[in-house]
This record gives sequence, structure tokens and C-alpha cells, in this order.
Amino acid sequence: MSFRLTYATMYNPPEEMHARFEQALAAVRGRLGATHALYIDGKDAPASRTEDRASPIDNHLKLGKFPLAEAGEVDAAIGAAHRAFPAWRKTPLAGRVRLMRRAADIMEERVYEMAAALVLE
Repeated sequence: MSFRLTYATMYNPPEEMHARFEQALAAVRGRLGATHALYIDGKDAPASRTEDRASPIDNHLKLGKFPLAEAGEVDAAIGAAHRAFPAWRKTPLAGRVRLMRRAADIMEERVYEMAAALVLE
């Protein structure tokens, strides 16, 4: 990212920031109304129940259908976490740091998209 929003820059951000945000907002709006899955054991899993969610800024703006996990789905997620823990525990510190930095890099790459989603949420 070529620009960082800080308290020192927030009153005079570059035009690039506005353009990138508007582009991200259009992309997020294009995905509104989707049905979202649970994420269990490393893969998307359709939920047995979902709930429609609307934007609090405009209740006609349907954000999507979001999962309401039932007891069996929660048990499956907890079981997957328990099975994954021994490998994580054996992961050396350097490997954990690499994974955390990669997660941070992904968040930085998607910062405008996350901001756009939060604006609508």
C-alpha cells in the first residue's frame, strides 16, 4: 500500500485513497446478498440455518445470509480445532511468525475492502 492513513494525514488524504475506497465499495456492493458459509476444518461448510442481515444505515440494503451454527456444527468446529492444535503446538516460533506476518499482509492488501464492508455493516 502506498498510503497510510494516520492522524497526521486524515485531514488531507491523497486522491488515491478515495479512488481505492470507491473501487472497494463497488466490489463489496457487488457481493451483497450472498449466503455465507461456516468455516470448519479448513473448508467452507454450508450452515444448516442462516439469518438475513440488513445494513443498519439502510434496512433495504441486504448484506447477506449469515450462518447460525447449531450444536453439531459448533462441535465439529471445536473438534477440528482440537485436532489441529498438536501440529500448531509443534510449529516453531519462526513458522508461527511467518504465518502471522502473512495474515497481516493479507489484511493490509484488503484494507480498503474491509473498510468498505464495515461502512455498510
